[in-house]
Amino acid sequence: MKPLKEYKAIGFDMDHCLVRNRVKEIFPHLCNCLYKVLVEQRGYPRSFYEFGTLERNFFMNGLVIDLKTGNILKLGEHKLVLRAYFGFKRLTQQEIEEVYGTPPTFEKFNPRKIMTDEYYCCLTFFECYFPLVFAKMLEYKKSKKGYVDQALINQIVNDAKYAVDANYEHFDKNIYQPITKFGDYYNKIIENRDRYLYTHEKMVGALKELKAK
Repeated sequence: MKPLKEYKAIGFDMDHCLVRNRVKEIFPHLCNCLYKVLVEQRGYPRSFYEFGTLERNFFMNGLVIDLKTGNILKLGEHKLVLRAYFGFKRLTQQEIEEVYGTPPTFEKFNPRKIMTDEYYCCLTFFECYFPLVFAKMLEYKKSKKGYVDQALINQIVNDAKYAVDANYEHFDKNIYQPITKFGDYYNKIIENRDRYLYTHEKMVGALKELKAK
């Protein structure tokens, strides 16, 4: 390992590293940023904005979305399916075993891959709210169409990706847009820092000291 002074730059993750978020406030904000795009540009209902006990209880880290069935899975050791949801409906053990066998296992899951064409594993802070958004989208689309097939799941995934990109993909190899002028997530946090973030008075001094060294 090289001495610290030989590195040109040191990078940090933002959330819960440089900045500690107020989780009870930030989670509804994360959802609402996507809902705004889905409602205004993709035709989803304004009822998506509701955020009560059901929504708060659906925030769980490490959930896996089965992109072939639409099921949301909580996995244990050896890929064992501990719980499963279809939308907000919790599946019975019998329903789980009808899809994933006995004992029910999600064999497609690879702990070294977060996302494939067959599943999406929601591990990070910026992903643990996504199963909630996915469940709401699936419930709505199912109520309109009467059933869920692969084409419908693909449409949900594409709509969700569009909403995510509209809030966070503020740069590519050709263009960079300041986060204060892009999407809703970052600029609203900057405008309402006391609501969404904890103040850490020593952080600036610590960064300056590190830079000086």
